[in-house]
Formats: sequence, structure tokens, C-alpha cells
Amino acid sequence: AIKTMKLYTHVERIQREVKSRFGSEAIDPIALSEIDCMHYEGNDAIKDVIQAINLNSSSKVLDVGSGFGGVARVLSAQSKCTTVAMELQSDIHNCAEDLS
Repeated sequence: AIKTMKLYTHVERIQREVKSRFGSEAIDPIALSEIDCMHYEGNDAIKDVIQAINLNSSSKVLDVGSGFGGVARVLSAQSKCTTVAMELQSDIHNCAEDLS
């Protein structure tokens, strides 16, 4: 049943926001995270995780329920870790691939 739930229904909002802010230029993952991170604490929480578990270029992270991939992109950009993001909601997954 969870695979058929649409937990987030406004994917086009992300696409419109990205287009209006960045057009077709390459997008910095930190700037993009202002739009595509789906949690309350923003990049400060991500920085706290990087420091707390000492993420670095030899680290590997699996982000389950990754949404639009914002957290995974920021983790990789800031710590140089390898990140795999997994999202079950297909429209969000497709949008995340487009953003990446």
C-alpha cells in the first residue's frame, strides 16, 4: 500500500521554483537545497550529521526515502562522501534524477 501512497503531491512546485531561480544553468547543490530539502532543520542539520558521524570521502551513505535528493546532494557536496538516494514515489524520484 505504501508504494501507491502519494505523500507529496506538488512535484511541479519544485520544478517551477528551480526554473524561475536557476533557468537552465548548472545548479550548485547548496543553493538547490533551499528548494529541495524536505525537512525542517535545513542545511544546519546536515552539517551536524556530517560532523557527528565524521563523514568524509571514504564514507558511503544510503539515503532511504530521499525525496528530491537535497540531503544526499548536500552530504556529497560538503563531505565528498558517496551517496545513494532511494525514493519510492516515482514522480519525486524522477524529479530528483532531473535535478541531479
